[in-house]
Amino acid sequence: MVMGKEKAILRDIYEYYATQEKATEMLLEGFRRYLSDGDVLSIYEELDAVEKRADDLRRGLVDELSKGAYFAFLSEDFIELANTMDEIADNSKVVVKLLVESGVSVRALTLLTETRILTFLEAVLKSVRMLGEAIDALRKGKRGPLLEKIRSIELYEEEADGVKDELIKGLFKNRGNIDVLDIVIIKEMIDLSDNVADIAEDAGDILLSVLAKGYR
Repeated sequence: MVMGKEKAILRDIYEYYATQEKATEMLLEGFRRYLSDGDVLSIYEELDAVEKRADDLRRGLVDELSKGAYFAFLSEDFIELANTMDEIADNSKVVVKLLVESGVSVRALTLLTETRILTFLEAVLKSVRMLGEAIDALRKGKRGPLLEKIRSIELYEEEADGVKDELIKGLFKNRGNIDVLDIVIIKEMIDLSDNVADIAEDAGDILLSVLAKGYR
């Protein structure tokens, strides 16, 4: 169990993580909203505010880790963790921005509901949420559960990859019914969303490295 200032830093890391989770939730909600009524501007505006708050938290966290003697030789690992997680909100924001600005066909996205576009995004969100559980286990000094959570991140990332493959196949299978520009935009959104799960896995690998270096 960590104490004192290090405990406060881990609390701040978890608070920062929570903004990344919120961004991913809004990514999923953006697609749900677009499929139902096409209006995602309010989601984007809220996500933009979340991403800006995340940036502020990350800068403060990195500054504190850089100037303080925390975690012995592991400060750089925690800085890397913060900088890696930053890409979760960034990718989520870009995807929702594409929904707002591209005017991608709702009909084209509806064709992909058969290949589970929402299931894909739910798996992405699960990988991010599992990262949060891993960070919480680290805060509480629970090594066993932390290892289990890191493995679960990998499993959800693999699930997202599998559904992504189905989506890409479905996208091109329906190419005769979808405008070429919509195909390009949708594939870009799928790839960027998949990046979110990959980033969660990368962050989990950093936590694993922290454990391997002897963190307790």
